[in-house]
Amino acid sequence: MEKSIARRLKWSEAEYQALFYPDGKIISYAFYGFGLVNMSFQDPSDETLRKYALAQLEWLSERVEKSALEPPYDTCTKLSPPGGAIVASQGNLLRAGYAMLGGTKDSILKKFHEDSKSISDACMKRDDCCMFSYPQLPVWPVDSTGALASLRIHDSLYGTKYGSVADRWSQWVANHLDSASGAMAGELDDKGLPLNVPRGCALTWALSFLPSISPALAGSQYDKLRRKWTVPALGIVGIREWYRGMPAKSDMQEGVVIAGIGTAASGLGIGAARANNDFSLWQAELRGLEAVGLPVWLPDGEKSYFFQQFLLGDILAFWGKTMCRWEQPLDHSPKWPDIQSPGYNVLLSCAVLLSATALVLQCDLVRRRCSLIKKQKELWSRSSVVCFGLQIAVFVLWAIFPHIFLHALIFMVIISFVDHTYVRSHLIAEYLRNS
Repeated sequence: MEKSIARRLKWSEAEYQALFYPDGKIISYAFYGFGLVNMSFQDPSDETLRKYALAQLEWLSERVEKSALEPPYDTCTKLSPPGGAIVASQGNLLRAGYAMLGGTKDSILKKFHEDSKSISDACMKRDDCCMFSYPQLPVWPVDSTGALASLRIHDSLYGTKYGSVADRWSQWVANHLDSASGAMAGELDDKGLPLNVPRGCALTWALSFLPSISPALAGSQYDKLRRKWTVPALGIVGIREWYRGMPAKSDMQEGVVIAGIGTAASGLGIGAARANNDFSLWQAELRGLEAVGLPVWLPDGEKSYFFQQFLLGDILAFWGKTMCRWEQPLDHSPKWPDIQSPGYNVLLSCAVLLSATALVLQCDLVRRRCSLIKKQKELWSRSSVVCFGLQIAVFVLWAIFPHIFLHALIFMVIISFVDHTYVRSHLIAEYLRNS
């Protein structure tokens, strides 16, 4: 999965993720880097992996830094720090991971020191200790969580005292919870007052980093997520985008919401569950990913989701699967009740049955086609041979370039439709008349 993501990032696929989410490009670079750091900490004896991760982090840090001068962040140059909360959070947490892995590039470490101070100074100017993401828009506390986590790491590595900002932020959040759900506020006005009800995607995002910022706040917030926002069904789990399914207006995009279940909230919830040592929910969400994520195994053995057409989804899955606390090992002791999965076995059995049926039908189609070649050559015209040749060519191209899977599938279906409807139907009619 990691190799597929790296290849697609090199092919500049991250540029198109903004079509799904305004911050999609920078999140693609950053969360891929977070996943690499996760992998390195899970296998600290693998020096080859560490060197590879450091090289990738250098490239990713450069891309994130350049993003501060590109849309939509080019409108945020006057914010403090320049680029706004999202650029500061993603970039500084990448640099924090780089420093923890022993990176030595002076420019990155210097930027880590400079941005840690500027983040601390910017947060101290507001009572809620939050940074603006965009000018003249609400403040989203979740956008500052990555930056606050990076300050904790800077303190542990270099003995600074920036963590006091994280303490103030945590105290403010704990004192301004939503009265109905008990979850942290989703949006604030310029004075720090809540503007809107909490969001599932914001809550799961925040809970992926909260254990490093404030374990106590993370514990209380995760308890509310587990008990009030999760929706189990057939052994898999979705996470509500809105508390009790009651949507409200917001400037923040939430992604696709189906029957109240947020795709973004559920995707980010994979990382949140593992960060908070909830392996029961983590496994249930991974089962959901396999059930609805349209997984594809590529010829090189790599696995992707969503027919390899949604890079950000693949990156979030990679990050969620590898999630770990950078400052301490994960606690595998059970803290939450197990989520039973008999229904999932039924769902999986149905999926296997459908796949087997489709495979049998496809094999029968190939057998019939081969039979035509051997016994009824008169049903093959030049046009029909061209159609069949085009399908073979598309299949070969897909084997060479796996990322065109969905396009190849659509093209092959169109060719087959044209062949059977306009070419072969006339040949069959003529063959029957002559017979």
